[in-house]
Amino acid sequence: MGFFDDLGKKVVDAGQKTVQRTKDMSDVAHINSLITQEVNKINNMYYQIGRLYISLHRNDCEEEFSEMVNAIATSEQIAEEYKRQIQNIKGVRCCEQCGIEVPIGAAFCSSCGNPMPDMMTQRNESDYIKCSNCGNLVEKEAQFCTLCGKSMDQGGAIMASGIVERHCPNCGVVLDDDFVFCTECGTRL
Repeated sequence: MGFFDDLGKKVVDAGQKTVQRTKDMSDVAHINSLITQEVNKINNMYYQIGRLYISLHRNDCEEEFSEMVNAIATSEQIAEEYKRQIQNIKGVRCCEQCGIEVPIGAAFCSSCGNPMPDMMTQRNESDYIKCSNCGNLVEKEAQFCTLCGKSMDQGGAIMASGIVERHCPNCGVVLDDDFVFCTECGTRL
């Protein structure tokens, strides 16, 4: 019987060691997770310190930082140019007051009613034609108006059956349902 007692004791000891190793591994994983959280907090603080430093000393930084500050300024300019390219592709620009995207050619923001500055000074006027339905400036190659959807070739609006157009009560331009202000005349809807 002693053989089986020794074997049972060895099995119990091995099981206890396995349980202890598993608990140790779990504790190590938990502590590693806590370390990662603290390192992330530290990195976030470094990031915030850097942003604060740039906001305070963009134009008067120490010489050691000037190369990095200039690189940040260059990257910011490149990112803004990419954003403008996306807006041109989408046929929109951002309202300077509320930041919402507004169709190019709209006279007023559809969200806050802010007058939109004339963009023709930034575009070549000969590349655009005026939509006879809403007055929006549309690229000559476009088949449909980007504001009201009217066909630029046929002179008539193309609509899927069952869709009701929303018109401005003041000027009659076709508007999206979520607009608060008319993009053509600025009337509150």
